[in-house]
Amino acid sequence: MEEITTKLKQNKPEITESSLRAYTLNLRKLHQRLHGTKDFSGIEWLQDHDTVMKNIEANCGSYLTSRNYLNAVIVLLLNHPQHEIALKAYQQRRDELNSSTRRSSRRSSPPSARARTGCP
Repeated sequence: MEEITTKLKQNKPEITESSLRAYTLNLRKLHQRLHGTKDFSGIEWLQDHDTVMKNIEANCGSYLTSRNYLNAVIVLLLNHPQHEIALKAYQQRRDELNSSTRRSSRRSSPPSARARTGCP
């Protein structure tokens, strides 16, 4: 697991220790659900982005949890050109989640709350 922690730090040097722990924990849980073990060293298993994203959506109850898992995967895949297609798929899904959540929160929040937060 130290190899994964090192890759996360290399790909995002400004990562905080709490984010590093959260990303590592989420990646281990995801690997456990997909492959039956929390321990892994390679990142090739993330190439199957359809299966990984289906697992995240099936097991993560909230938008925030799904986004946190996707962010962990994205940071791990950064700076690996051989994983560019998978990286783009994860980024697109995260961005879709962010967009749909922003749209729904604008519709459901009262105008005064939108004014306070600076949302149009």
